Amino acid sequence: MTEEQRLHAQLLNHAARPIADYPRVHVDTEVISGPAAATLVDASSHATMLVVPRHPPAERLGLRLGSIVHAVLHHAPCPVAVVPIV
Repeated sequence: MTEEQRLHAQLLNHAARPIADYPRVHVDTEVISGPAAATLVDASSHATMLVVPRHPPAERLGLRLGSIVHAVLHHAPCPVAVVPIV
């Protein structure tokens, strides 16, 4: 495992830690590299639900969601939960 892969796995484990509070909820985590929107849409093809973060919107007109979240909402074949980052 490369240093970059190790750091990605460490970040994923940290982000997924709150899931332990809900032992009856089954969650699969996986580190995948590639273009974010395409990789998430591809991963959603065998998911029951995809959870993506929504960062606070920039102070501008236009999309209130980022381009990745927007693409996932339009192309994922499973339900998508957009969760605000606080």
